[in-house]
Amino acid sequence: MLEKNSKLTPGAFYQFQVDSQGSYTLTAMSEMIETLLGFSACLLKMQPALLFERMHPQDVLRVKRETEKSAAQLTVFHSQYRFQHAAGHWVWLAAQSEPTLFADGVRWHGFIYDISEQKQIERRLKRAMLDGQLLLDHMMDAVITADQRGIIQTFNPAAQRLFGYTKAEVLGKNIAMLMPHTHASRHDHYLAAYDKSKIPKVVGNSRKLEAKHRDGSLISIELRVSDVLRQDGRTYLAVIRDLREQQQAGDLKRLRYLDPLTNLPDRYSLLIELQSTLDAFWPETTQYALLLIDIRNFKKINDWLTHQHGDELLRQVAGRLKQIIPYQRFLARTGADEFAFIISREQPSVEEFSQYCDAIVTALLQQMKQPFVVFEREVPLAVNIGLATLELGMKPESWLKACELALDHAKLYETADYIFFSPELAQKTLGKSQLELELQQALAEQQLKLFLQAKFDSEKHLQGAEVLLRWQHPTRGWVSPAEFIPLAEESELIVQIGAWVLEQACILLRDWQQTEQTAELDLAVNISSRQFSEQQFVVKTLQMIERYQVNPQRLHLELTESLLINNADDVVEKMMLLNSKGITFSLDDFGTGYSSLSYLKRLPLQVLKIDRSFVREMHSNPNDQVLAKTIVSMAHSLGLGVIAEGVEDERQFSLLKNMGCGGFQGFYLHKPAAVSDFTKQLIGASAAWHCQHIYA
Repeated sequence: MLEKNSKLTPGAFYQFQVDSQGSYTLTAMSEMIETLLGFSACLLKMQPALLFERMHPQDVLRVKRETEKSAAQLTVFHSQYRFQHAAGHWVWLAAQSEPTLFADGVRWHGFIYDISEQKQIERRLKRAMLDGQLLLDHMMDAVITADQRGIIQTFNPAAQRLFGYTKAEVLGKNIAMLMPHTHASRHDHYLAAYDKSKIPKVVGNSRKLEAKHRDGSLISIELRVSDVLRQDGRTYLAVIRDLREQQQAGDLKRLRYLDPLTNLPDRYSLLIELQSTLDAFWPETTQYALLLIDIRNFKKINDWLTHQHGDELLRQVAGRLKQIIPYQRFLARTGADEFAFIISREQPSVEEFSQYCDAIVTALLQQMKQPFVVFEREVPLAVNIGLATLELGMKPESWLKACELALDHAKLYETADYIFFSPELAQKTLGKSQLELELQQALAEQQLKLFLQAKFDSEKHLQGAEVLLRWQHPTRGWVSPAEFIPLAEESELIVQIGAWVLEQACILLRDWQQTEQTAELDLAVNISSRQFSEQQFVVKTLQMIERYQVNPQRLHLELTESLLINNADDVVEKMMLLNSKGITFSLDDFGTGYSSLSYLKRLPLQVLKIDRSFVREMHSNPNDQVLAKTIVSMAHSLGLGVIAEGVEDERQFSLLKNMGCGGFQGFYLHKPAAVSDFTKQLIGASAAWHCQHIYA
């Protein structure tokens, strides 16, 4: 059983105990330990003292204290330390194990991983942070950071020039010292209110106001405050621009209607322009269309990099749009990650104008898909576009609303880069509320059905399955998950549906455990961000496992990168608790978002899943091959397994297998099927009989 379990992870399994006299014993260890340390499992069992003798002197005392704490409190043992390999070089190791009491002491069982490559990445990240400080020191804008109490932590040279203070005079003091009395008196109250409610009044918004110089004079500034969540707590980052020269030049009036970051007209200016267009509109002579362009996952880009990178990216997007559409009448920045422009053409037919808009949007999409280079870092970008043509009787607000509705639908469907507004689209929006009511009814009336997609290893042996959800509507027939899952995620329904799916999965695992052919199969369940964020998620999950007497090692939870953006500490804590009970985790659709390596290294993951978008054109696109190979290599270096999704043919399977990918899903191996069909197709009639009374 030990060797079988150890093959499920690139790390080494170990069992370690301390008796009441303080004597250490290695009672079990997988053969993988020799690959990590250079010493055989047999030798280490005979000479357990080697574990501390070969440990770096600077780490020994800390690791012993962590061991003693874990033994005293019976908490999960986590530690990272350096160990001298039998060949003489040093390796970084991470150990994670769960303690249990036995008659004469405490016994731990868990895994050891080689994290040397991860530590190299951390060192590079630290160097990058130093480079970032150098960038801050040379910025023209003042940059100040403060903790959640408002205490100043950093104060760059531009801030020193703007306010007249030296760094030593302000570090450790409340940032209210830089504010006029009216703002300073309310500052602490605002921070406390924001920390409690998370409702932003200043954070995330650009404001023009006055600050106080050291000599007491007032300074006209533009202020942008960002809320940055770090491992050591919440930090507020303020970027401050001196507006005194512009004020003196009489430019403040102009700035009221321009976006200060991109120097483009703002949303208010757009509404004025739309009104001017409406006043001159005569459909027999000129046709007009409004386009809204939204950057996909811009918030993730900010979290992945920094807000300075995000600002520079927005400037570059604005510059590229100016180059793509220099002959168009108007271009504006209308939101944090949104741009708008107006297309016009004289005397076309409706069909000709539609084709004209299609050609412009197609060219725009092609240009925007070319990567941007931000501070020497390549940033891929994707956009969604909504279009609405001008019709008689429209007002500026209704024209803009129609375009926003088209954009919302383009965001909703991953396959739609852009969507034209139409009366049918408006009707579809009205039908969305009806569909939500029907989805509530579907949950109550058991119209939702579980489907399974098989998971195979590199030898095409069945390892388990992933749970998929389908909706069999009584009149509409099968409703696409692409239609009802986003709808559920917009409401609290996703929590109820997620709980139901998890319970059905536990019931299925219970039935599988009763049959020899299925007892060793695992079952993966997708968990939404909202469901995982529920306060009682861990308690309810463990209660469900206990109720159905499920082996937790067979239950696998799949999370998405979006879960990591908010409250990462809470995510890690919940994962650790479930992990300690045997439940494993994978990160789904890895590589499509912008999750930070600093997040990834903290998570107790077992598997990364390569998104189907990298697999689809792998045989013809070298870039996709490189990306997939990088993910596999990184996963192995972090001690994680890898599963590729969307494997459609033998070529893709062979390429991924040769890269070292160990798990596979896709139509090439198995198409999703109802539970009863799954057991008949892949397992056999006897196992199918056990499940059919529940899932048929």
